[in-house]
Amino acid sequence: MRLILLLLIIWLNACVGIEPFNGTSCKFDNGKHAATANYYNPDTKYSATYELEVYVLNCKIIRINFSNGGWLDKDHIQPVEIDRNCNAMLKDDRDRIWKVHLQ
Repeated sequence: MRLILLLLIIWLNACVGIEPFNGTSCKFDNGKHAATANYYNPDTKYSATYELEVYVLNCKIIRINFSNGGWLDKDHIQPVEIDRNCNAMLKDDRDRIWKVHLQ
């Protein structure tokens, strides 16, 4: 039973570090991070999965970089918090949906 409880605690805290003095808890440092993004365009019903890079600032995704040189930044997305499971859901300025998982 103790082993199960310990494993559950480890699993629940996999993406959350010890709470720093500033009152936030986030395992991701500011800067670039690898991510997987599931994309969905409700207008065309097109969906795809991408391996890409995101910029994190204060535990929020502020920019998505694509391997072809394109990006989504503050002109296209609002910063969104990364949840305790390392996920974030964004909607861009064209109402496309991005479900992002940081690695």
